Amino acid sequence: MAGGSARARRGGRGFALKVSPRVMRWVMDSAGWRDDELASATGISAGLIGQWRARESEISMGDLRRIARKIKWPLSAFMVGEPPREAPVAGFRLRPDSPAGLPSRRLCSAVKMAREIQYNVRELREYAAGDTASPAGGLAAATA
Repeated sequence: MAGGSARARRGGRGFALKVSPRVMRWVMDSAGWRDDELASATGISAGLIGQWRARESEISMGDLRRIARKIKWPLSAFMVGEPPREAPVAGFRLRPDSPAGLPSRRLCSAVKMAREIQYNVRELREYAAGDTASPAGGLAAATA
C-alpha cells in the first residue's frame, strides 16, 4: 500500500495510513490544490497538510477521506507506492496567484479525465488486437 509500508493502526482517530510525501504532492498538485486552499476546504490545518507534503506521515483515514472527497480523487490514489510517470501538464493557464505555478483545478480535472480516457482507449485497442490476457480472448476473438 502507501509508500510500500502502509501501516494501519487502531486507536485515537481510527485507522491511519503511512503516505509518501511524493504521493501526497502528486495527488494535490495533479488536482490543482494549494495547502491553504485545501485547509480551508477541509478544516485540516495548512501546517499539517504542509507536513504531510514534506515527510512520510501517518494520516488518519478520516482526514484522507475528507481530502479525497474534496479534490474528487479516489482514496486509493493515496495508497500507491510511487506517483505514476506522467507527462507534465502543458505550461498554459497557470494560476497567477499560485507560488508553485499550478494550473487551475478545472484544467487539472480535464487533464485527469483525458489521461483516463487515453488509458481506456489503449486497453481497448489491445483487446481488439486479440490480446489473450483480455477477457474472452479480446474483441477480435469474439467477432471471429
